[in-house]
Amino acid sequence: MGEVRQTKTKHKLHEAFYQLLAKSGYQQMNIKELCQAAGINRGTFYNNYDSKAALWQEIENVHIQNVEAILSKSQVADEFYAEEIKNVMDYLYSQQREFYIIAQSDLFVSFQQELVRLIRAVFQRHHYGMKDLIQSRKYEEEIVYGGIASIISLWIKDNFQESPQEMMQIILAYRDHAPKEYFYLQLKNKPSLK
Repeated sequence: MGEVRQTKTKHKLHEAFYQLLAKSGYQQMNIKELCQAAGINRGTFYNNYDSKAALWQEIENVHIQNVEAILSKSQVADEFYAEEIKNVMDYLYSQQREFYIIAQSDLFVSFQQELVRLIRAVFQRHHYGMKDLIQSRKYEEEIVYGGIASIISLWIKDNFQESPQEMMQIILAYRDHAPKEYFYLQLKNKPSLK
């Protein structure tokens, strides 16, 4: 019974967090406002979190873990992970409200950096044989991963005006103009979303 109550309390706090983040931003919100918006007392807040930073960390970690799980599914080592990126876009799209609020806030830069880190980590995990190439071309790598993250970030900031499928086509077009060796090892086997 206590676990169900704690889950409901955390849900209320997450919703209050998004509400206040949209209204006044992370730096301006405080524990008192979070408690009032969630309809709980301060003691209940502190039974669940040490600080508003701990609350944000939990919210961010849930999203990052979901994205990481999607990106980690690929077993193919010679492709740009078009289907996984599309699945990430679908996930972001399914959480439009939350991501749009984050994108309009003072927390978005850290979230965007985490997205770049995830894309880079998954690629490097699958392309371990290209380690020397990746290390020697760090600027090109930054262009590629930063570019993808920037495209996704702009899509979120624009409140998801395009569908995930349309965005994937934009990313695939970007891929075709970026350094090829960062997306796939065999140019003849480009992935397709058809």
